[in-house]
Amino acid sequence: MSKRKPMRVNLTELAQITGRSVPTLKKLIAAHDDFPVASRGSNGVAYSFDARAVKAWLDQQTSLGQAEDAERRRQLELWRAELYGPPPPVEGPAVMTPAQRKAEAEAVRIEDYNRRQRAELLPRAPMAALIDASVVALRKELMQIPAEHCRARGHGREERLALEALIAARLERLADRLGDAEQLRGITASAA
Repeated sequence: MSKRKPMRVNLTELAQITGRSVPTLKKLIAAHDDFPVASRGSNGVAYSFDARAVKAWLDQQTSLGQAEDAERRRQLELWRAELYGPPPPVEGPAVMTPAQRKAEAEAVRIEDYNRRQRAELLPRAPMAALIDASVVALRKELMQIPAEHCRARGHGREERLALEALIAARLERLADRLGDAEQLRGITASAA
């Protein structure tokens, strides 16, 4: 039987033939010393491959990966059975088709997105009221500190007034920041 003539292709052609991107093929070449490269490229010289050899290598990698996946699933099932007992009976088909798995994954992704949206998007009015009440309560508590501090340490009126002024200035900066945040939120909401 005569040996077939190699199908010599460059990297871009190999990508077209295999349906993989050039960056993916470059990663495979870099990661696997046994990737079948006929001649390596360098400055201005293209890589060269035998498309048949690459296909055989990719098929081998796929079958190895499938065998490893099957072995891992088997091991996980053994561990699950050891920890939780035998699995409950399955209703319907035991194995999902790729289309069914994709549809289920998409449904889970959408539900997860919706859960995050519901949890993150709180009504503005209750949130603003909560922030206002919290800042008022914080201001009241903070403004009591100078009197308590000075009374406990025997400081005079001047120290108390200085501490009150310092706290009032910090609270004013907080109010300014909250106002800036509110303006920024309004700008970004109108831009969207």
